[in-house]
Amino acid sequence: MGLVGVTGFGYLVGFSPALKLVGQTSMRTVTDYTFGVNPMFLLMGTFVSNSGMSRELFRAANDSSGICAAIGIATVAACGGFAAICGSSVATAATFSARGLSGNAAVSVYPQSFATGVIAAGGTLGAMLPPSTCLRYTASSPKQDIGKLFIAGIIPGILA
Repeated sequence: MGLVGVTGFGYLVGFSPALKLVGQTSMRTVTDYTFGVNPMFLLMGTFVSNSGMSRELFRAANDSSGICAAIGIATVAACGGFAAICGSSVATAATFSARGLSGNAAVSVYPQSFATGVIAAGGTLGAMLPPSTCLRYTASSPKQDIGKLFIAGIIPGILA
């Protein structure tokens, strides 16, 4: 997308201004706080995934819920816990799909299509639970208070 944009801008305006724009936009994006914290959240998600914490989150959620259909609820609760750590819905769904479907108890109890749906539903919690990447972008655009948005996302995230 960047190559097409630079080429089109260079064709319309000139390639010298297009290359200057690439340098300015790249530097502005790297130094902007809104985009600068994303690599740290990705790194945190990688640490959590590789350390086995996602498996432990599932086990803790499964042990604490003593109700029927506890495996599905535990999967959603573990996805919510992981989403609250890494702040990304996509990373949550990818982590629990890769780790969850290969050795998850939900697959042995539920049909695989239902287990996949449970993991997909739990993965969407990353958009609401703080520190959500979506909430950070929403706050940065109109210059809203990020703390208020994070507090506003807690109750809907828990209810979901």
